[in-house]
Amino acid sequence: MRTLIILSIILWGCNPVADDHQELRLALDQFHEATIKVNLPVAAYAIVPKSGRFIYENYHQTDSSTIFGIRSLTKPITTVALLTLVDKGKINLDDPVDKYLQSFLSIKTLKSFNAFDSTYSVHPDKNRPTIRSLLNHTSGITYGLCDSIANAIFVKSGSSGAIHSWEELPLMFEPTTRWHYGMGHR
Repeated sequence: MRTLIILSIILWGCNPVADDHQELRLALDQFHEATIKVNLPVAAYAIVPKSGRFIYENYHQTDSSTIFGIRSLTKPITTVALLTLVDKGKINLDDPVDKYLQSFLSIKTLKSFNAFDSTYSVHPDKNRPTIRSLLNHTSGITYGLCDSIANAIFVKSGSSGAIHSWEELPLMFEPTTRWHYGMGHR
C-alpha cells in the first residue's frame, strides 16, 4: 500500500520557523522533490503565518486510491461522538479521564524544565484531566509544534506524543488552569 504524505504546517499563533520565508520555501521544495523521488503521492503543502496569507503551496498528482490523513479534523468527529455519549447518559463531561483510560492514573504535571539538557521534574496533579478538559484544550496535553518545552520533552523521550506514551510524559500545565491547543481529542 502506498502512503500519502500531507505536510501542512500551520504557524497561526506560533513563532515562525524563520523570518526568511525564502529559506522555508526552499526546504519545503527539497522535501517535495524527495517524496517524488521515492514515489510517494504528495497532496499539498501550505504555510499560513499570522497574516493569514499563503506563502507556499505545491501539489502532486493523486488518484482515487490515495488515503488522506485528516489530522485535526478528527477533533469535531471525536467531539460529536463524545457528546452523543453524554446525551445518552453513558459518560459525563466532568468524569476524570482515568475512569476510562487507566494510563491516566499515573500522569503527572511538569514542575520544572532544564533547557540545557531537556531534563524535567514533575509533581502530582491537583486537578485530574476530565473529558471536558480534553475537549476544550485545558487538560495540559499539548502539541510540541507550538510549545518548545513540550517539543524538547517529546524529542528526548523519543515520543511523538502518541496516546500510548502519555503516561510517560508530563502534562505541560495543571489541568483546567490554562488553554493550549493540544491532542486531547485523539
